[in-house]
Amino acid sequence: MTGVTIGCIGLLPGYATIGIWAPALLALLRFLQGIPVGGEWSGAMLLTLEHTPKEKHGSYSSIPQLGTLISSGAFALAGMLPDDSFYSWGSRLPFLAAFPLLGFVLHTRLRIEESPVFHAMPADAEQNGPKPAPVIEAFRRTWGRMIVGIGAALLLMAIAACTAAGSFASGSLVRRERAARPAGDRVEAAA
Repeated sequence: MTGVTIGCIGLLPGYATIGIWAPALLALLRFLQGIPVGGEWSGAMLLTLEHTPKEKHGSYSSIPQLGTLISSGAFALAGMLPDDSFYSWGSRLPFLAAFPLLGFVLHTRLRIEESPVFHAMPADAEQNGPKPAPVIEAFRRTWGRMIVGIGAALLLMAIAACTAAGSFASGSLVRRERAARPAGDRVEAAA
């Protein structure tokens, strides 16, 4: 579902074509994109960790994070296009790339096997009885690491929010500065 919604963002008509429906549909697609993200990311992390040796968990668990790096690189490449091209079609390319990636992901998922940890769970539950609530057990055993992880996630969200707010603020300041210039200065600056 995530790949489909991301790809559909690239197909979304602009405001000039469908008016107020463009931002409304964009907000809806972003909402629909966000619903499965928690399951997709945590599932990828779990599969990675359960298929790797314990001593390599740290390095292998970074693999699901590569998606963020790849998407940032795709937008950086698209941002190198001339402004007219970027605003008319180039900004859509990273979103449209989700469709071929979706095919690769589906191909991979259909061939991946359950982890050895998953296969061992029924025998362990039969021998040792059912485990207590996993969330409570996780906090009981690793509460310190959980607090650090939650703090790191909150810090990253705060940085992202500040970056977005700063970007919007600087963009509006540039627009105000351009609007405040006399008409002759604006023509010279554009040339």
